[in-house]
Amino acid sequence: MLTYWRSRLREKPLWWHCYVIGFVIVVAGALASYFDRYSLIATSLLSLGMAVGAAGFLAAIAPALVVIWRSPIGLALLAFAHLLVGFVAAIKARHLVANALQLPPHDFDLTVAILALLFYPPLWLAFAAVIATVVGFLGLAMALLLHVPTQLLKPLITPPNEWEARGLRLLMHGAAAMALGMVCVLLTQLVEIDEADLRPAARLIAYAVDYHTVGAYPGVPADQKIRLHENGVVSIARLTGLTVTIEVTSVKLPDEPRSEPPGERSSPWLAR
Repeated sequence: MLTYWRSRLREKPLWWHCYVIGFVIVVAGALASYFDRYSLIATSLLSLGMAVGAAGFLAAIAPALVVIWRSPIGLALLAFAHLLVGFVAAIKARHLVANALQLPPHDFDLTVAILALLFYPPLWLAFAAVIATVVGFLGLAMALLLHVPTQLLKPLITPPNEWEARGLRLLMHGAAAMALGMVCVLLTQLVEIDEADLRPAARLIAYAVDYHTVGAYPGVPADQKIRLHENGVVSIARLTGLTVTIEVTSVKLPDEPRSEPPGERSSPWLAR
């Protein structure tokens, strides 16, 4: 009997084992939370169970992902997703630079680019969470739609067990996809940093990459890091420890000698 069950378990795919193990861990976490709702053990078990289920879902869709990756349509969709996430990351970075420096963000291209790279992983996790949640919802809905006709038309379906197995697989995949979405949300909350905490970092990055010492430029301090802006405006950045202060002023050009109009020039011959 034991040999029979071992052989049956070995026939099951990897995702099936992950689903079963994840389900058992989630049930254990639910029981632990019943006795102590906010206990660390319950939270850890629930998170671990969802992570194992999410790993099983990734193992289940890995062959399909490889096929999509190798197809032109899949590459086009992936490129579009990269562009979409990068566009949103650039918008968030520009808003952060504008709020942190109180200056136009288009004057700090390198700072915006670096901050956009920092926003890229959390936004990808959020995007993956949305996709996984939608896929999970569709999987659960399809499992329900497949289960009802199977039960109603069970005498006419041949073989009925195969259709029930398909519905069960859809149910398991849908629940695992929802678990993957929740894991992505948790990871997003872990890596996401509040904008108020990023403002000092944005000032430091701008001081390091976008402010420069230009001693030969007229009307600006020769020993301080500045950034030129439109309409003769200049910002001066000063570093004290890890705190960057920015002063905004205008360029003071040296007075040029006043030139007389051509018709009013005095001639030595007329003076005589």
